[in-house]
Parts: sequence; C-alpha cells; structure tokens
Amino acid sequence: MLNPIISLNYGLANVHLSPAPRGFVAETYYVDSDSGRYFAKILKSPLDIQSMLASLPVLHELHQIGIEQITYPILTRDGQFSTSLDNRLLVLFNYIEGDWIFDFPFEPYVELLARIHQLSDQIQTPLPHETYDLWFMDDLHAFCQKLWNGSFDHPQEQQTAQWAVERQPVIQHAIMTIQDTAARLQTSHRPFILTHGDAAGNILYDGKQVYLVDWDAIIFAPPERDTWFHRHQHHFLPVYRQFMPDYQFDPTAYRFYLYKRYLEDAVGYFDKILSSESSDAGKKQNFHELVETCDEWLFPLMEKA
Repeated sequence: MLNPIISLNYGLANVHLSPAPRGFVAETYYVDSDSGRYFAKILKSPLDIQSMLASLPVLHELHQIGIEQITYPILTRDGQFSTSLDNRLLVLFNYIEGDWIFDFPFEPYVELLARIHQLSDQIQTPLPHETYDLWFMDDLHAFCQKLWNGSFDHPQEQQTAQWAVERQPVIQHAIMTIQDTAARLQTSHRPFILTHGDAAGNILYDGKQVYLVDWDAIIFAPPERDTWFHRHQHHFLPVYRQFMPDYQFDPTAYRFYLYKRYLEDAVGYFDKILSSESSDAGKKQNFHELVETCDEWLFPLMEKA
C-alpha cells in the first residue's frame, strides 16, 4: 500500500490517494492529507527514473530562486527529493489547482518560459546536455518494417498499417532530414540554456495564472527545444525578447526538434497501438491521437520547414 509509505517518508497524517490523469511515463495520484493536497508520480522505467532524478534538484533550485509557477518536489523527512519503491521511484510534488489546457493565455505563458530561460546561468545542478542522439531510430525502423510488410487482424492495427504505408515517403523524408540536421548540429557551438522539452503541452491554468508542469526531461539545449512550437506565432518573439533580447530562431535546430517530435510521437503511438496489452478502446484512442498529432498538427509545419 502506498498510503503508509507516503506517511512514513513524508511525515503526513491521514493520507488518502485517488487516481490522477496519466500520460505515457508515470503512475500518478492525488495525495490528500491533514497537511493538504499533493501530487505523486511513480516511475518504473530506468531511463525515466534517471531523467527524473536529474530534473528534481533543478526544480528545487528554480523554486528557491523565485519561480513559483512550476511543479517542484516536496522533500522527504530526511531531506531527499524522492524515495525508492522497490525498483520504482516515488516523487511527491506540490499540488496545483488548475485545468490542463492548450488554449491558455499566451503572453503570461511566454513570460514564464522566457524568465526560466533567462535564469539558466543561475542553475548550479549538473544536468545532461543535448547530444542530438536519435535514440528512437531502431524502434522506428522496427515498427515501420512491421507496419509496411505485416498483416494485422485488429481494426486499429490495420488502420495504422494503412496509415504508415500511405505515409512511407513522408516518414523516409523525415528520417533523412533529422539525420542531416542532427549531424550538422553536433558540429555547431550554439549556447545552451535550461529547457523543458514540451512546455506548450504542459500548462495548467487556474483562471488567473499559468503553471508549467511535468518537468521530467530537463536538459541544457538550444532554445529551440522549447521555442520550436512557436516558430509561426508572430506574437511570440516580441514578448520572449523582453527577457531574451538577442534571440533569433535557428532554422536547423527548429527542423531538428520539429521532425524529432513527429517521429518520436509516431513511435510512441505505434507502440501503444500494436501492444497486446492495449485495450480496444486504447488502440482506437491512440490511433485517433496519431492522426491528430502527426497529420493535423506536425505535418503542416513540416511542409513549411
């Protein structure tokens, strides 16, 4: 049971857990106690755990230097940022009362993102640096070969195979583009800053303020790791440059992160749809999100890049 573990490690009384919305990475819970409400994440993948452990001290630093509109780890009774749970990692975060939305107030969001970028040189915690590693490429090739050449009985698996076959030229072009841009960026020497990696997709809004959450993969990287989302939003730069006055979009870095998102998301959805552990409803929902993400959002941007 998680309740006594959280009580013991965090010194909380009358702990009650309820399920919270979940993404690809972690089990999540709302934690109610006599001391208030918190948000818990439990991770089991070694790579996710490694990334989280690197991120937690940075979130603590950001909170300590005055960035209030983020999630940050609640310290355990012995001053740790997390606690072990068998082979998993348990992290307790502050709770933010707000709605996860995409149609959030844009200017306050840009100001928050830019303020965090501006504070990059104040962060003392060692963090991984962007290497432009295409870690997902082996999985992508394996899924594509299976989808392009296999036969399937499940309706959503058939739909996904048809989708992949019809987009084979797009996928192959995306692979060539990202390999080229990665090679070019690996020999460049642009300054790196503190980046979230998916800022625009992780905003909570309480009706008054925006909050940037899910800092699971913080690294030092080119600004485009965060700013590529806003390349074609003309009202982004005037606000962003109030804090980062010398910033200019790097077209090579922009293409790298745009194409990386397309291929990474495709791999994630292929994995969910083809998994024997996914329910029929889950397969259907993931195919819908594949089309919505890759066809309706990312591909039109790729045509402009």
